[in-house]
Amino acid sequence: MDVELQINNGATAATRFVSWAPSPCRIRVTNPSGATSPTVNVTIAGVSSASGGVVVFRAGATGAFANSLTLPVPTNGTTVPFFVAGRFGRPSVNNGDVKIEARVGATLVGSVPLMVRIRKNANALTAGERDRFVSAFAQLNNQGLGRFADFRNMHTNVSSPQAHGVPGFLPWHRAYLLDLERELQAIDPSVALPYWRFDQAAPRIFNRDFLGVSNSLGTVQFNATNPLQFWKTDGVQGINRRPFFPTTSAPPGVRTEPQTLALGTQYAAFQTMEGNPHGSAHTSFGGSISSIGTAAKDPLFFLLNCNVDRLWAKWQR
Repeated sequence: MDVELQINNGATAATRFVSWAPSPCRIRVTNPSGATSPTVNVTIAGVSSASGGVVVFRAGATGAFANSLTLPVPTNGTTVPFFVAGRFGRPSVNNGDVKIEARVGATLVGSVPLMVRIRKNANALTAGERDRFVSAFAQLNNQGLGRFADFRNMHTNVSSPQAHGVPGFLPWHRAYLLDLERELQAIDPSVALPYWRFDQAAPRIFNRDFLGVSNSLGTVQFNATNPLQFWKTDGVQGINRRPFFPTTSAPPGVRTEPQTLALGTQYAAFQTMEGNPHGSAHTSFGGSISSIGTAAKDPLFFLLNCNVDRLWAKWQR
């Protein structure tokens, strides 16, 4: 007997990514050989590699999740729905580092690899996660010739009245980040935008293997193996960023996460976070990232605003 497991109701590698939110899935018998009744009880469970992601299951759209789930599956090929989610706090490190196995009794009848892909604190990425992200971002830029130019051109002084100083600030930037993330995932599907948590020290971000180290002129320098050394925007190679704080510490004067979440229970009050912590994080530097019209020239911009989006999501929840 064989069964097929469809993640996000799809059977291709592109659908095999889940997060903390429940993903709709399906199971069906594709080869009923050996079946002696119209239905067969199939037990599904996650099997993780060392340090891999962990998944949990439930049969319906509501209810508690469990480590395994037994479903009665018709042998005539009819699909049976279920839901899978990453277990909170146990994301994947690599693509396919967790798989779902389907068994009838002790017999393995199907399996599928997947990834618990979520946005992570950039300062806590493994070297492999960091390098995949940097590589995908550099390819998106392609020394100024890639699709990143479109994203650079979206965030300018011309678009600013729509994107800043108005209630649309948060949703505008969320859509912007999601579009960029999709482009990165078209290059490497294991990549999710990480966030710079600017109320905490992040020395592993500001180093030559990741987003670089600024010299006395503000020119960001990279190791020879870091493809961001070829970063190019507006026809000019390189990144100019001048931190006004020791990058082994958090920038001073930026609201902490608890302070930001305490701004108020109404959106009108919470959206003032555009000024602080968002704006204060930007102006903790000189260089392109400090001004609306040029901020998107710096890859750090996207990690900074990913944290803004994370704070909004946490406030919404």
